[in-house]
Amino acid sequence: LDSPAQRLPVEQWQLRYPECQTALEVGEILQGIPVSTEEYHFWRHCFEALPSMGRMLYIGVMLGREENWIRFSVSIPPDQAVAYLQQIDPNGDLGDGEAFLAEYAPFLGNSVQLDFEAHHTTLFPKLAITFPTQTQDLRQPLLDKWVQAGLCSPTKAQLLTQDTPHRQLSCFKLSYAPHSPLVAKSYLRVMESFVAQVENEGSLHSPQDLLRVLRSFDGKRPD
Repeated sequence: LDSPAQRLPVEQWQLRYPECQTALEVGEILQGIPVSTEEYHFWRHCFEALPSMGRMLYIGVMLGREENWIRFSVSIPPDQAVAYLQQIDPNGDLGDGEAFLAEYAPFLGNSVQLDFEAHHTTLFPKLAITFPTQTQDLRQPLLDKWVQAGLCSPTKAQLLTQDTPHRQLSCFKLSYAPHSPLVAKSYLRVMESFVAQVENEGSLHSPQDLLRVLRSFDGKRPD
């Protein structure tokens, strides 16, 4: 999987993209197996194919899956998103989301957060867009659009219109997959009591520490 951009020697590339080198090392730890040569070049390609105004936000190992899929999240100008997807997946379906991206461009601003997943070097044919929710002038029209499209019930939309002290909206996501219905999601920030509990417990050093705090809520999951 060669990038159309000029290839850099490994040493120079590691200096230019230190975050990817870190992600590769952490990925090996979380997966419990070495990253293969093919995966290494695929990860490099996902970085190198980004346009000058694009950046990698995070790379995560989906430990809850039967197989360890890797999630990539990038920030990219909306008008360059399709070209980027076609570069990293020239034979796949992700690049077919042009109409989908164009339809929601008015809600995206100057950049769009795209999430996609891969197993080894195979991309899963699914794409998620994250929408900012900090301002009401974007939140309400998006909710109205989803209600009209049947992606969100009017009751849920009403609940998501305004934040409360214990329920603050983090972001909206919309998932696209070829030949499948769109799926709309909302993500809430953790409630204050959960944050206070974590502070009382001290620093979290492992996933087990986080699970212990979660279980202290007697089966009541935080928002």
